[in-house]
Amino acid sequence: PRLQHLALQRAGDEHPRPRAPRRVRSDRAGARSEHGVCHAADGDGAVAVAAERSSVRALVSDEDAALLSSLKARRRALAEAANVPAYVIFPDRTLIEMAERRPATLDAMAGITGVGAKKLESYGAIFLEVITGAAEVVHPARMRLVGRPEGQIYDRLAAAQLALARGENGTGKYLSCTHSTLRQIAERQPSTLSELDRIQGMGPLKTERFGAAFLQALRDD
Repeated sequence: PRLQHLALQRAGDEHPRPRAPRRVRSDRAGARSEHGVCHAADGDGAVAVAAERSSVRALVSDEDAALLSSLKARRRALAEAANVPAYVIFPDRTLIEMAERRPATLDAMAGITGVGAKKLESYGAIFLEVITGAAEVVHPARMRLVGRPEGQIYDRLAAAQLALARGENGTGKYLSCTHSTLRQIAERQPSTLSELDRIQGMGPLKTERFGAAFLQALRDD
């Protein structure tokens, strides 16, 4: 019997029994799992992109969905560059409001919920470019007035100055005020020529040239 048992054992070694095929299962995300090791299924990236687009369409109207996607892409790029979560740049609700209201200037951007002075300075022009297709160039003096009523006054003063830079007939000596002077006028809002003349950067010549127009710009507020 012992010799027979050894003979059968050797026969089994020479002719091993076939192994059962390995089990492969699919998980809910579409990835394949083989003996506990997960492998990403082809097309996972496309599925993620499609899911994000579907989510965007659920947040806004079809008309605004493309813009919201672009705003989110810009936010994602800024967040990755700064190594911070996306919501630190702007939360979703702020981007949704941007997409729906479509501000065309930094003053309008300042009225969006979640856009404070610091974020307006840091990111306002960047997201405005996504919305309008062009960046708004704003002088630092004007930037300090963004989102304030004085900003509109500044713009009227600048327009009046441009119209009178060479006098009423357009042939006089060129005169202009600095951006800082225009900002001071907008903030202090003088009501007489004497008060206007005392603002730094004005003086008799500029008061004579621009005084009446500047006071009118202030009264138009």
